[in-house]
Amino acid sequence: RIESILGSPPLELLTVLNLRKNQLSQLPASVMGHVPLLTDLDVSDNRLTEIPSNLLQLCRYLQVLNLESNKLVVPALDFRDAVLRSLLLGLNNIEYLPTLAPLTSLVQLSLCNLRISKRGPRPDPAVHFDTVPVTAEVVAKPGTPWTRAVPWSVEGERQVRVALGLMCRSSASFHSLVAAFLALLALDDKYRDLLHSTKGAEVGGAGAGTGGLQHILAMCQAGEPVCLDAFVALGRMAQQEEHARALLGMQAADRLLHRAKEPEPITSRYALEALRCLVSANDGIAVQVLKGRPRLRSRNNSF
Repeated sequence: RIESILGSPPLELLTVLNLRKNQLSQLPASVMGHVPLLTDLDVSDNRLTEIPSNLLQLCRYLQVLNLESNKLVVPALDFRDAVLRSLLLGLNNIEYLPTLAPLTSLVQLSLCNLRISKRGPRPDPAVHFDTVPVTAEVVAKPGTPWTRAVPWSVEGERQVRVALGLMCRSSASFHSLVAAFLALLALDDKYRDLLHSTKGAEVGGAGAGTGGLQHILAMCQAGEPVCLDAFVALGRMAQQEEHARALLGMQAADRLLHRAKEPEPITSRYALEALRCLVSANDGIAVQVLKGRPRLRSRNNSF
């Protein structure tokens, strides 16, 4: 029993705990209180159906949390003040995500059969219009090798489609890693089409959610850094006329213009760059966006 393992006082100084493949069905909060200094917890490959919502308050130094390959459906974790760098929720049957926004230090995230990893810092946003660099991997089933999700492949699309359905279900997925992943997908023609067609109800049939394009546009209304990566994703989606017209029908131009007027210089610059991508799709779209907006044309000659 986990209580007998973690109940003795000497373990109060424990920082790394690996309980992988122990057939655990519970992770009681009363027990986790015995290891307050944990920085790395691996409880993957167990039978957990729930996690203490206050786990990150009991173990406030936790940086790595591996919950992969369990039976989690709605992990109600409270991430306020958490310092997590790696959150692995993949290979579960999750229907709704916990709110990821507080995880400002996160560099690795897994959902469904997908893992997203940050590769380095964002290129200077005052010079470049780009995302935090990320890689994405997918796995067909537990125990098989992880492979790159991009460029497109049949298996990659199968797994990415499921992950997108979960991401697009609610604003809980509003995080820079997720937005950068969507921007990574938007570099590929087939994944762009998938983003356009994805609905948030595709995982487990629960909840209506939003479409992929709508979700990206909604992320553009978030604060930095999420909105910056979402602006890049939107700009890349707009490179294809069909998607640009769909964005125009969602009032994307008006929303980008609104954000371009904000005092934060990087947000304003990225919003304008995304708008430039939108009007560059074709002359007809440019005319629609610029008509009646002489100040926009004069603000930046490249329009």
